[in-house]
Amino acid sequence: MTIVHTELTMSTAATLEGLDRVTEAFEAFASAHGVPDAVRRSIQIVLDELLSNTARCGKVGSREPVVEVGFRLEGRTLRVEIVDDGVPFDPLAAEEPDTTLSLEERPIGGLGVMLVRRLVDEVSYEGEGGRNRVRFSKRLDP
Repeated sequence: MTIVHTELTMSTAATLEGLDRVTEAFEAFASAHGVPDAVRRSIQIVLDELLSNTARCGKVGSREPVVEVGFRLEGRTLRVEIVDDGVPFDPLAAEEPDTTLSLEERPIGGLGVMLVRRLVDEVSYEGEGGRNRVRFSKRLDP
């Protein structure tokens, strides 16, 4: 069995334009390496959720955070790493929302992170040296 490692890394400002660049880069990477459509859709949703949170909430003073994103295929697993220098924030620290409550009773927020947890196989967070690091992976096979 041959294990192929293929990767792409990029850096951009955590702005809407920067996030569009990440989306386009991931689509090109996924297309070039035959990532299945179902995996692509899941990863795009996760990227959108995590990166839009950084763009909305990560600003330090008037400075936009810088986001570094890496995509790596290891055999039949896609690994993604997002590192930013924005406000320290662990998106995985919050408890999952109680979706049995009515909309009126449910506190705002938390659904995006719940979705992230359900769409990937593994997800982790580390805060170190003023940087946030989220890693997640998704198997390419069902």
